[in-house]
Amino acid sequence: MHKPSLMWLLNHALFILWAHLFFQPLQTLAHSFDVRNGTSALDEVVTQQESSDQLSIEKIYRGTVTQITSERLSLTQQNGQTIIIPLAKIRTIATPNFEKGEEGQNNFQGGQYSQAITAWQLAYDLESKNWRKEFLLQKQIQAHLASDQYHYAGERFLELLELNGNSPYLGSAPLLWHTHFATQEMQRLANRCLYQPEKPWQNLLGASWLLATEGDRARPVLNQLSRSNDRQIALLAEMQLKRNKLALLGEKDLPAWQENVARLHFILRPGPLLVQASAEDKLKKEDQALVTLMTLLTLYPNEKHLGAEALLRSMKITLRQGKRDQAMRLYHELQIKYPTHYQTTEAKALLRLP
Repeated sequence: MHKPSLMWLLNHALFILWAHLFFQPLQTLAHSFDVRNGTSALDEVVTQQESSDQLSIEKIYRGTVTQITSERLSLTQQNGQTIIIPLAKIRTIATPNFEKGEEGQNNFQGGQYSQAITAWQLAYDLESKNWRKEFLLQKQIQAHLASDQYHYAGERFLELLELNGNSPYLGSAPLLWHTHFATQEMQRLANRCLYQPEKPWQNLLGASWLLATEGDRARPVLNQLSRSNDRQIALLAEMQLKRNKLALLGEKDLPAWQENVARLHFILRPGPLLVQASAEDKLKKEDQALVTLMTLLTLYPNEKHLGAEALLRSMKITLRQGKRDQAMRLYHELQIKYPTHYQTTEAKALLRLP
C-alpha cells in the first residue's frame, strides 16, 4: 500500500487550516486576534466583516476598550457611546503604551521564553486595565509551558480566573495531555484546586495534574465534570478520562473520540488532538495519526509544549515506517525549535545519533 510523503501530510494539514478559516463559523476563531503596541492615544480595534457581496471589509473602531469576555468586546468611543463588538470579528487591537507586551511577543517568537516572561511580567506589574492583564497572563502561560514550567503556568492561570471567569483566554488552561512528571509544586497546586466548590476550571486543572499519580481521587472529579452543563468543560473532562484509557481502546471507540474533539471549541482542541493521535496510532492508523499531529502543529503554532510532543510522535511513526530521512527532518526541526526539551533528547536517542 502506498504511504503518503511528509510533504503530502503537511499540505493536507495546510488544507485543514484553510478549511477552518473559510468554512467554519466565525466564532470558532473567537480569540485569535492580536494585541500590539499602538501609536495613537486611543485603542484601535480592527475588525474584518463580510459585505453583501461576500468580500472582506476592514473597519477600525477607536476609543477605550473597557472589557473583553469570551464572546464580545466593549469599547467606549470619544462621544461617550459604548459599542459592543463580537470577538469573532476582531483581528487586531492596537493599544497605547504597550511596548513591553510587544517586546515579549518578539522574544517568544524568537524562542527566548525566559526573556518573554520577564517582559510580560514587567508589563503586567505596571498594568491597570484588566483586559490587558488577562492578555499578558495568557502569554505568560504559553511561555511557561514552552519552558516546561507547568507549576508557574498553573499559578498564572489561577490569576486569570480570578480576574475574569469568562475570559477569552480560558483555552490557555495548562492541562496535561501527555506523560509528564508531576513535581511537588504541581501536586500542591493540584490539591488546592481539586475540590474547590463551584470552580470547574480549577477542579479540571487539579484533576488533570493528579490523574496519573492519584487516579482514585482525580477520576471521580473528572466524571462529575463530564456531566457539567458547560459542554466545553464536560468534553475536556471526558477527553482527560480518555487519555487514561488508551489501553482499553477498541476500533469501534475511535469515531466517538474523534467526534468529541470536533465538538470542542477551536481554542480548546490542541491537547485533545494529541490524545486523538495517540488513539489512531494505537490502532495502527499511522497515516491518520500523522495527519492529526500535523494539523496540531499547523493550527496551533504557539502551543510549544504540545508542538515538541507532536514532532516527537511524528518522528517515531515515520521511523517505524522505515522513513529515516523524514524522521531526521523532524528531528532537526525539534533541535531548532526545542533544543532543551526532553523530547529532543529522546528523539536523538531513538535515532542513535552521537
